Amino acid sequence: MTWYKEEISDLVSQFPRRLPYLWWRPDLFEVGRNLSLPLELRQEFDVHIGLVATGMGILSRAVNTAQLWVPVDHPHARAVLETELLVSMYVCLLYPRETVIVRLAECLANDSDEGKICRNLADVSQAYRHIRNALAHGTWQFLNLPPPDHELRIRFIDRGWNETLLWREVRLLCLLVLDIVLSAWEWLGVGDTHGRTDG
Repeated sequence: MTWYKEEISDLVSQFPRRLPYLWWRPDLFEVGRNLSLPLELRQEFDVHIGLVATGMGILSRAVNTAQLWVPVDHPHARAVLETELLVSMYVCLLYPRETVIVRLAECLANDSDEGKICRNLADVSQAYRHIRNALAHGTWQFLNLPPPDHELRIRFIDRGWNETLLWREVRLLCLLVLDIVLSAWEWLGVGDTHGRTDG
């Protein structure tokens, strides 16, 4: 299992009944799943998704290295966490065009877990779209709450939508989108025996 799937698995257990995480499973888009995606999606994915994979891989290695020097209880550990979240939000939530998720939502079967997740993410009323807009317009901020609640939160504002989320849920959303786009990208890039269609 990849590092991000392992982290998703751990985070999903902390938000067990929250959509769209309720539908997540480690084998999204894997061989044997009854899926059908048009090959024309491959070009749309190739433009952006490779850079997302590279960026998140580099970030993961950088954070792992930083944590050797700045343990969790270090005074500067918050700076490492904020940096990781900042890069993750922009690389995973803003950089991949929202049309990628929308196209997946249009192509995937309604009863598939992949389809349910993508339709939830594509829904303009859902948190993903509002968070994306807030990132694009710079209408978000880290909240450093005083003791006893040290847990980092992020406030997002998008027109009439105003939500404050725990950093763990924001991280989960980032990794969920990463898993969806990378799993679909990989699925589109492997042999022609996986139920793909030409149109």
